[in-house]
Amino acid sequence: MIVSERIFMILKEKKISQAEFAAGTGIPPSVISDWKRKGTNPATDRILPICQYLGVSPTYLLDTSIPPSPPAIGDFTDSENALIEIYRSLNPSNQERLLGYIDALNELQHKEKDK
Repeated sequence: MIVSERIFMILKEKKISQAEFAAGTGIPPSVISDWKRKGTNPATDRILPICQYLGVSPTYLLDTSIPPSPPAIGDFTDSENALIEIYRSLNPSNQERLLGYIDALNELQHKEKDK
């Protein structure tokens, strides 16, 4: 993951539009679009304003080996909340089966990516 990908991930998590982000940081929208379109990273002089606006540390933003924190309860999408509700309604045996199915799908997805 590159820094700009982490920025867009945080924007999505916090439900902040690129326009709001541009206005809040003073970074031109065209520059932000270039990060996404060209897969480039922000200039170093933009890191602190970005961190201040997003409420994250420079270490968290720049060290993309740090895994993103899971979303807080209530920050899930409607689909994610529906999955959690369904999982919780299942008996323990079916919960295990569901987790096995999810593991199998995850493995299949990784194999497809590696092709």
